Amino acid sequence: MILGTIIAAKAQDIQFSQFYVAQNYVNPAFVGGHHHARATLHSRIQWPKLQGKYYTYMASADQYFKLKRMGAGIYVMHDTQGGGIVKSTKIAGQYSYEFNISKSWVIRAGLELGATSQFVDLDNLLFLDQIDDLGNISGG
Repeated sequence: MILGTIIAAKAQDIQFSQFYVAQNYVNPAFVGGHHHARATLHSRIQWPKLQGKYYTYMASADQYFKLKRMGAGIYVMHDTQGGGIVKSTKIAGQYSYEFNISKSWVIRAGLELGATSQFVDLDNLLFLDQIDDLGNISGG
């Protein structure tokens, strides 16, 4: 008899509309991929007219080191969701290495190490037990 458990995990990564500009965020193997120094500023504002808007800002920089066939980079990203109820900040260092297979073929591997700080403002959330049968909101 085979026993199995299905565990569902759901999450949503930050979605940049111009993801090809935020290459360091998409994959650390892209760090140094242009073979020169690069710095990027990127932002996303989703649903700006609604109360629960999303703001995301990201700054990144990376450099290619030709003699070592490696790239190194860093990025800092701040995300605000639900009008400031949920906030997260991430800083990550990245490393990539090029393996030359032939003159025209290259494999690039990447590694990322980072830290994330997340905050949820529970005082500004409304829970079901705070609403009575008539729809009035209590202190809960």
